[in-house]
Amino acid sequence: MIRVLCLLGVQDSGEVRAEQLANGALHIQFHGSEDFLRHLPRNSGLKVTKALLLGKGRTRARPRFDEADVVVNAIADPDACRLALEEAESLLAQTRVPVINHPSRVLQTTRDGIAARLVGVEGIEIPRTLRLSPRRLAEVESLAGSGEVTYPFLFRPAGTHGGTQLDLIREPGELAALEKYPFDGRDYYMTEFVDFRSADGLYRKLRVFVVDGEPFIRHRIVSDHWNIHQDSRNRLMAGDPALQAEEARFVSSFRPETIPALKTIHERVGLDYFAIDGALREDGKLLVFEVNAGAKLALSGQPLPRHVQSIVRATRQMLRHRASPPARERA
Repeated sequence: MIRVLCLLGVQDSGEVRAEQLANGALHIQFHGSEDFLRHLPRNSGLKVTKALLLGKGRTRARPRFDEADVVVNAIADPDACRLALEEAESLLAQTRVPVINHPSRVLQTTRDGIAARLVGVEGIEIPRTLRLSPRRLAEVESLAGSGEVTYPFLFRPAGTHGGTQLDLIREPGELAALEKYPFDGRDYYMTEFVDFRSADGLYRKLRVFVVDGEPFIRHRIVSDHWNIHQDSRNRLMAGDPALQAEEARFVSSFRPETIPALKTIHERVGLDYFAIDGALREDGKLLVFEVNAGAKLALSGQPLPRHVQSIVRATRQMLRHRASPPARERA
């Protein structure tokens, strides 16, 4: 039996989300942490213990690293959970236990950080991204006019994902749409918008998981709108068998070696488990939207498709391979 310690973190604001399940139980969600271990079957030969970090000076109980064969850092959002990640980084510096997704690497996966790491890489198209802390809307307008990120651009609060709180500003006359955000010094992202429509006028967004360096396709969603997330398949694909068949063909014929950029991204990012959201351009380049450790394999309550089981198996194998030698002998 391999002992796995999973680190979760509370976001810097201290907020958590509570959801009552159908059986009446209360499920607590920690935004910014992605516990991918929950998808592993019970007979995986793993004993998982979880520890919650609140940030240095706020966590009451120190995790028992001496009782673990491998540590999984599930704190995935460097914007929302920086305090917990920094605490995890400090604690792990004092132990030699193998770590999956070391917090020092996760801290480098901000949107602007990823853009800086991938700019100019062959086979990759990465939109320019700026991080800003405006006090007035005029500061956003000034940046857009400076040419650093020009119209059209995407605007979102740092630490948001899944297509929520995301605005497309096509021209100066649309800036008023951003008045809904509090410009009080908190962080936002401005990202160059790249129109990735296919020749038929539809948008196609893929998600690839990389586990221990090996890419696995999760899906390719087709939509008539640029803002695509997992729920988007209900917008168009649910009622179109042809588009469903198209995705099935893409998934079944997926070969990572045909997209060399996937290997390059893994080398540049250095995470053990993460996902890439993007689109394949007609010239063969991979347009990268996001690279992070917090992507979900499935929405809450949804079963995993058959092809996604390979990601779960690869995750289990990674844990067994990374665990300390005595633990592998016990397993």
